[in-house]
Amino acid sequence: MNEKTGQKLVVTFDLKRLANDMKTMAPEDEKIIDEFIAGCHIMQGVFHAPKPELVEFLKDYNMPVVEFAKSFKNHYLRWYITHMMVPQMPTYAMLFTLGLLADGQLGLVEGGSLNFSLAIAQYYQDLQGEITYGARVEEILVKNSTVIGIRLADGSEHRADVVVSAADGFSTIFQMLGGKYVDQSIRERYAQWPIFWPIHLISFGVARQFPNEPPVKKILLKEPIHTGVQDTDNFRLRIFNYDPSLAPEGKTVVQVLLDTDFDHWYHLQENRALYEAAKAKLAHDVLRRLETLYPGISSQVEITDVATPYTFWRYTRNHRGSFEGWLPTPEAMRTTIPKTLPGLANFYMVGQWVQPAGGIEQSISSGRNLVKTLCEQEAMEFSTVKP
Repeated sequence: MNEKTGQKLVVTFDLKRLANDMKTMAPEDEKIIDEFIAGCHIMQGVFHAPKPELVEFLKDYNMPVVEFAKSFKNHYLRWYITHMMVPQMPTYAMLFTLGLLADGQLGLVEGGSLNFSLAIAQYYQDLQGEITYGARVEEILVKNSTVIGIRLADGSEHRADVVVSAADGFSTIFQMLGGKYVDQSIRERYAQWPIFWPIHLISFGVARQFPNEPPVKKILLKEPIHTGVQDTDNFRLRIFNYDPSLAPEGKTVVQVLLDTDFDHWYHLQENRALYEAAKAKLAHDVLRRLETLYPGISSQVEITDVATPYTFWRYTRNHRGSFEGWLPTPEAMRTTIPKTLPGLANFYMVGQWVQPAGGIEQSISSGRNLVKTLCEQEAMEFSTVKP
């Protein structure tokens, strides 16, 4: 949505509607719009497409979205395409996502990420697995270049035949293992590869519902919002109307995601009074902007929560407060990152730092594939069905 012009582009599973809406907005871009939609249809049938044609297609659309978007003449449509997902991701990945959406293969879990995580945890415990919460790993223990266990922040040590880290890659490699098991490719990756930018996540519990509003909006602002040491001219708005389990009846969670700077907020929190005041001001400024979109919302807010890049780092230790992992650039997407470290036995990594593109699906997939590998090593049957 463009606050300056009132224009908006609605993206649903209906590619025909998307094509028509894009051509209405930018009739001068009809040719490239047809190419864009045709690409979505190709990726819609990607699992059934002839391999030679698919390889050629992936090569043709390997450029970052921000580069592909330059093909559009209309300024605002160019902005929409650039910011529809991740500007740095390869174009084929965006087309693939839209194709999956058109196929009805994307969805949301009722209860959000918490219920999703709890379901996995329960399944693991039903298989006699044990989970210990609130236990931060301080060091991965190594003897004779072989991992033998972990030491927790409370000083307790736990021995293991195999250790698998799903934690932050930088913390795992350079802190828990002291940076002793790296090669040039690992050093270059952590020094040079871009990661998902840090964000603010401002959440409001609102005594109101928003019928017919889409669950996600990307808004180009009339005036930028100051987020510490930088200004941002857009934000992502999420309205959780679709999930009644996330709020009491008649109420809704509304979230705003804003790009920001890590270093500023990491150091600001050293003075808690200044840090809390800055968070309160940011929430006030964001709510003032929401008031122009939804008059009356300011008086309907019952609870406010502001997460900064420091918050993300404190809870996850994710490198520089990144909310995901490596940016899915063309280079990252075509790189296979080893799940082991050079010179170290009985140790593996899974998750978003060894599976470029990140996200829940990729992280779960990397863990599943590792379990399959471990089963093969132990000559055990791999099965996803409870015995």
